[in-house]
Amino acid sequence: MTLSLEVPDNKDASELMENGLTFLNKAILELESDPKFSVVNFWNGVEILMKVPLVNHDWRLIVGRTKGKEAITRDEFLSGNFRSVSYIETRKLLQSVLGISIDDKTNAFFETVQKHRNRMVHFYHCAVTDDELDALRNEQADAWFALSRLITMEWHKVFHPEQWSDVNKINISLLNSNKYYAGAKFRSIREQLEKPPHHYRICKVCSQESLLVVKDENAPIFTKDCKVCRQFERYVLARCPECLHESKLEEGDEAFRCTNCEHSQDRFSVLDEDDPLPCDYPHLSTPAGCCECEGNDTVCKYGKGYLCTQCLTYYESLEWCAYCSYPSSSVPDHSSMVGCHFCDGHPETWDLWD
Repeated sequence: MTLSLEVPDNKDASELMENGLTFLNKAILELESDPKFSVVNFWNGVEILMKVPLVNHDWRLIVGRTKGKEAITRDEFLSGNFRSVSYIETRKLLQSVLGISIDDKTNAFFETVQKHRNRMVHFYHCAVTDDELDALRNEQADAWFALSRLITMEWHKVFHPEQWSDVNKINISLLNSNKYYAGAKFRSIREQLEKPPHHYRICKVCSQESLLVVKDENAPIFTKDCKVCRQFERYVLARCPECLHESKLEEGDEAFRCTNCEHSQDRFSVLDEDDPLPCDYPHLSTPAGCCECEGNDTVCKYGKGYLCTQCLTYYESLEWCAYCSYPSSSVPDHSSMVGCHFCDGHPETWDLWD
């Protein structure tokens, strides 16, 4: 299946997208017949697509600085007469300019492919054995799905809503064209998946029987973890206040919406199981703060413990700051002076942190 994309509003970004997808297409076609060029083309495709949000914001962002040279003109950019920023520079710019973060796990997948590409280019190195081909398939599969997650979860932050429908076609194309990588990755870990006691389900993303659904032994929280495409999801089953139907509520700050009656309500009031009397109000431990996601007033009473309604982290107990008296999931030692994650502490201690 060939990757394709309709033209979005920004012509520069559109052309860069098409270019990146072309390299990825070639990587798929060449992996069996010419693995060396497959690795090179795969990395080129990843590196190009990583720059799309930057170009969409301002084409000058991907122009590398050259000592002693003035800023390039628009004509020089269009003709390709410039040095483009490196992958490391791209990653830094995505974070500092656009707020697009590339986590260490995703970065490790990309760097594995990049290092393999460098060996292929600078040294005579071709993967020809079955084991080496399997390794290449797994490397590209991990990077492939990481790229898909990056586009899905991060790009929406910087593209305008009218552009997003077009940009999302990249992700649809990636997912629809992942069968080769998904199958290769599944075959490589099949023996591991067949070991008891786990029972795997079909993943809706990669269509492999590699999705593990687990309920936390100590908390009413579920996780979905696909061993092939690395999709991970944490959720709870929330009961609708209107029809009492249980609906899945995932991490985030979106309001609860019942899948049965479509009733909508703020997630804290739906999940909170505390039912205090008026006389108890001055002594309530919730709402509290979550130090995991830094959510203010996001922790509610849930089951035998406490649940952050935003990141769904479960806590067996809470602590109180000795300075501001605010309850949260964790309070530093000597909080009467240094405060907690949600206050600045005593003014006399501020100079200690300068």
